[in-house]
Amino acid sequence: MSAVIILLAVLVFTTRLILAKKHRLAIEPHAQIVQANGFSLSPASGYLEDLVNSRLLYGGVDTLATVQGVSLLYQFELHDSRYLLITDMDYPFEESAYVTLLNSNIEVMERRDLGNILVLGAEPINSHQLMISYDGERQLTLTVLPRRVWGISHLLSFRIPAQPHSCGNLGRQPGTA
Repeated sequence: MSAVIILLAVLVFTTRLILAKKHRLAIEPHAQIVQANGFSLSPASGYLEDLVNSRLLYGGVDTLATVQGVSLLYQFELHDSRYLLITDMDYPFEESAYVTLLNSNIEVMERRDLGNILVLGAEPINSHQLMISYDGERQLTLTVLPRRVWGISHLLSFRIPAQPHSCGNLGRQPGTA
């Protein structure tokens, strides 16, 4: 009797695992990332550690979330009701850009530092990728995973396509960040 119960439990667990994997990897091809509105940032409080962070507001109301950066450049809504914010420090000659992924409850899921770049544009490619233009004609592709997958710790990843550099290779292999 107990062997049957154990076998049934393993069967149910395996079925749920297979269904979860199919659901996790399925991305709706027709769904798109759309421009959002309503988010804004509050000014820094003045403390040294808060000069790089801002409070996130939605519709003028404090969400209690903190994001890196002091200037909100772009805001997008994903097809699954998550939000993607691109912010920067807005300091002359000291540009730094950040990406923040929020869940549907406007809670921070993940933050990524894009480094010292000047973001010039961001356009959706499909339901889970953005093309970010920076520093002249350079671009990077930002990918948003639908969920955390076992063994992958980040929901946000970015890739810089191989591009010719005007001043040589700079010691890096093409396509590496």
